[in-house]
Amino acid sequence: MRKNLRLLLHILRTCERPLLPVRVRMAHARDVPGEWGHVYLYENEAGRPRDFVIKIRRNRMLRERKTLLHEWAHALTWQEGRAVRDHGTEFRSTLRRLERHYLRQDRAIEALEEHKRARKARKKAS
Repeated sequence: MRKNLRLLLHILRTCERPLLPVRVRMAHARDVPGEWGHVYLYENEAGRPRDFVIKIRRNRMLRERKTLLHEWAHALTWQEGRAVRDHGTEFRSTLRRLERHYLRQDRAIEALEEHKRARKARKKAS
């Protein structure tokens, strides 16, 4: 998993924690039923929700991050049960909120990367 995606995942786990644990896996296209990604809700032997597993299709970095946000929004809206519509108003408002947070974080990630590149260049020059 790419560093920026790991950082975004860390931010989501810290700031937007669903009631159930979430595992994220990168997968080849043939292993992901959706076009970009899919979220699964696994149950224990008693039939109670156990955890979420998000599979993201390996692709361009921007698409991977958007897919992670999309699937994470599903995990957050399914917390109360799967009675909510898959892409209904609850989901859309959750996704919009996550994307606003993500865009702010994305700028922070870019600034951090630029700072690291500049520091490395200064080190090389001296």
